[in-house]
Amino acid sequence: MITAIAVSLRQGDKVRTRRVGLAAIAPRVVPRAPSLALCVVLFASVATLEAQTVELTIVNETGASIFFLYASPSSTDRWGEDLLGRSVLADGSTFRVRFSSTDDRYDIRAVDAAENEYIVWGWLREGDSRVYLTRETFVGNRANVSDSRAVSWITIANETNYTVHEIRVRPSGEDRWDQARQFLLDDQVMYFGENLTIRIDVELHGTYLYDVMLVDADGDRYIVAGVDLQTVAQLVFTLDDMVW
Repeated sequence: MITAIAVSLRQGDKVRTRRVGLAAIAPRVVPRAPSLALCVVLFASVATLEAQTVELTIVNETGASIFFLYASPSSTDRWGEDLLGRSVLADGSTFRVRFSSTDDRYDIRAVDAAENEYIVWGWLREGDSRVYLTRETFVGNRANVSDSRAVSWITIANETNYTVHEIRVRPSGEDRWDQARQFLLDDQVMYFGENLTIRIDVELHGTYLYDVMLVDADGDRYIVAGVDLQTVAQLVFTLDDMVW
């Protein structure tokens, strides 16, 4: 019996575990009000700042698959939105990130299925565009956070002999597939022999029981109903699952 993994989905605040000694504390200085001329110069400088395209290539060398990935300027205290969306960054794989910003330094955070966190602080965009997530960047585990949200993962294996164009999942008991979530993007397909790990927000639906449907290029449907995400971690679809 294989047990599906349930972990929390969090964005949250950045928490730096850095020790600051007394020597690092500078005496407080009360600034004088800037002159009008200086204000004009500062305003002009800020106005000329333009957002530039920032490109990151995240390299996963943690030894685990990454399910959540965040990148945000070092100047902010928030991690922002998860960049992976429906994707999973397998160990040894890379993921390219592109966004617009005026900042020079960025922090990168990754979370695996066991809620182990890996963080790279202060990546400089003018340097190497590749950011390596390794065991050395491991900072801790957040699996016991009290406000965690229940999320389960299941791996879909396509052994149907056909290319799949849709993967739809609905809570068991619902009767409409057109309202079920589609896990493949418009330009995505799943070839015969491929696997795809997806995550399902079981807290949102209030159940661990789901129906899963694949649709191939001919419109043929393959359905497995009543999948218990508490006990099933992989679902293999074959021609026997085709619904006539």
